[in-house]
Amino acid sequence: MSRIRPLDVAFVLAALAFAIVTAASAQTGVQTGVRATAPEAQDLLPTTVVVPQDIIRSVVTNYVREQLANDVNLDPDVRIEIDVRWKQDVLLETPGVVDYHVRKLSNRPFRGPTVTRLEISVDDALVRTLAITVDTRLFRDVVVTARTLRRAELLLEEGAVEIEERDITQLKHGFYTSLEELELIQSSRPIGAGDVITHRHAEPVPVIHRGDEIVMLVRSTHMSLEAVGEALQDGGIGEKIRVRNGESGKVVRGHIIEPGLVEIQGL
Repeated sequence: MSRIRPLDVAFVLAALAFAIVTAASAQTGVQTGVRATAPEAQDLLPTTVVVPQDIIRSVVTNYVREQLANDVNLDPDVRIEIDVRWKQDVLLETPGVVDYHVRKLSNRPFRGPTVTRLEISVDDALVRTLAITVDTRLFRDVVVTARTLRRAELLLEEGAVEIEERDITQLKHGFYTSLEELELIQSSRPIGAGDVITHRHAEPVPVIHRGDEIVMLVRSTHMSLEAVGEALQDGGIGEKIRVRNGESGKVVRGHIIEPGLVEIQGL
């Protein structure tokens, strides 16, 4: 039978003590000589704010639409396209609640390219200002030529005109939106195929010609009378022409009411 030596017992006890200490350290997560530190609260907060370009375009677009909604001179039948010319994100170095304010840099209406000013605030403090161009386009159905037209050609002749949607943003001199407006209207000059017909391109068909004998309908506040006169120029219905009174020889101007009849106001 083997005998247990005191040295062996001491060794076993020492190993058992070391095992107990190691297990206790593993459970508490504490390592000898290592000190755990938690991150400070300020390290968890963002130090910058990124404003995406989509947000910038959306803010400016909404502002332009609000302005157009209050534009009393805007045709309610137009289709509107708004192009905000901004294509980059904006980095703000101040964190907080972000607000936006947009305004125009001029009194011009939103027609074509217009410069706006976008002010960006963080916690009510202005931190960034941007100048942003907005291109606003207006589209509408208007009368256009279906083929090339000669001067003095009736606009309602078959195949002469048609209705198409066109960009009318910068269109001057007026335009026609229905074929009914072209009754007794002719081209005042040659017009190319596909052109928008403006008031500058059209004129009433003459129903009175220079030298024609006409009836002058003279009206004033308390009376009206008729006199025979002579037309001194051509004109269509609604146009104003010069006429000469056949009795007095006096030359006056009047509006053509119908073929052969000219109204003179307040002689």
